[in-house]
Amino acid sequence: MSAFQRAEVTRTSFLQETFIGHEPCVMRPPGGAWDSTSLALVRSLGMSMVLWTTDSEDWRQPPSLSTAFQQSIIRNADSGVGLRHPIVLMHDGKASHEPECGPQICAQGQVSSFRGNTVAALPAIIEFFLTHGYRFVTLPGFA
Repeated sequence: MSAFQRAEVTRTSFLQETFIGHEPCVMRPPGGAWDSTSLALVRSLGMSMVLWTTDSEDWRQPPSLSTAFQQSIIRNADSGVGLRHPIVLMHDGKASHEPECGPQICAQGQVSSFRGNTVAALPAIIEFFLTHGYRFVTLPGFA
């Protein structure tokens, strides 16, 4: 596990406990990158490691609203239909260590902190899963 991951897990766990009043029970490793050391750290904190089954790829979005990109997010997220317990990966921001995208199109390796396309796509994604018989629960399975 990198020093960055260790710091992120510790800092984020502290913030979650501060804001919600109890320690988190799950952790998704940034970028899905984990190894036996990071798994041991997560377990030592009393958490389980959870990954996603479907990537909306919203992290690729341009730094401005794009109907085409919103449709791409929806298509990618909706590909989880048919799975018994889909976990759709979506982002509320970018990692602090990622280089910020310029005002136009993101170059390779850059990520925009803009999340307007994710927010705009979310109602359609929720409606899609609801109309296909899914319900939304917390990771431990509570409604």
